[in-house]
Amino acid sequence: MRLRYAGDIDTAGRQIAAVVASTYGADLIAMDDDTASEALHHPPVTPWPRLREGEPLRAFTAETITIYQEHDVLLARIFGVSRSELA
Repeated sequence: MRLRYAGDIDTAGRQIAAVVASTYGADLIAMDDDTASEALHHPPVTPWPRLREGEPLRAFTAETITIYQEHDVLLARIFGVSRSELA
């Protein structure tokens, strides 16, 4: 049986994923930089944190914001479907 793992894309999520991959040999899915970049360019169903007044939108990066595994971009990659098929 092959184990696949997807988690939140943030520092803690990536650390957990690394442990799961090294301990159990899991294949990591939907946790790469391309997925994070796509997710940052498409608003999630749940709201992003609010920017402080005057804070530029570029303040949100994969390093400064958690991209949750429930984000539709991640779900589409996990299930191998297009985002429109999730609706």
